[in-house]
Amino acid sequence: MFTYENGLIVSFLFYCFYVFNLLMTLNSLAEKNLNKVGERHSWLSLKPKLMDSKDFDRPFIKKVGKFTFIILWQGIFVFLSWLNVCINVGYFIYSRYKDSGAPQAVKEFRWKLRNLDMTFDEIVLELIKVKGLEIEDFNAVKEELIEFVNERRIS
Repeated sequence: MFTYENGLIVSFLFYCFYVFNLLMTLNSLAEKNLNKVGERHSWLSLKPKLMDSKDFDRPFIKKVGKFTFIILWQGIFVFLSWLNVCINVGYFIYSRYKDSGAPQAVKEFRWKLRNLDMTFDEIVLELIKVKGLEIEDFNAVKEELIEFVNERRIS
């Protein structure tokens, strides 16, 4: 039952799920919404992270090369068999447990990012709600975010 070969099969299934999830995440509405405010999903952990200047104007061939490298790198871990399965299951449990304690406003914001094509102003308004700021601060927060995104594109 817990032979190396069976572990390879289960590990390969986790790997296929990771590749599928990566493709879906990188082509999702959430990615599009995050790009509007200068963030993107990490290609390894699939968590949001800040974009740098290379992310704004990376040629298609470099994106394909980076994707191929990450997929091949992750594929090596399939050969760890049951150890890789335990790591994947542990990471899944940890991320679900960590996410369960998030405030309701954060959960609603994540849902809107994933399911609604939001404008920049809508994203700023939701960020204000999540941070607990006043609506009167909208223009200041918006200008700060625009300046931040422009700064990331240049540097």
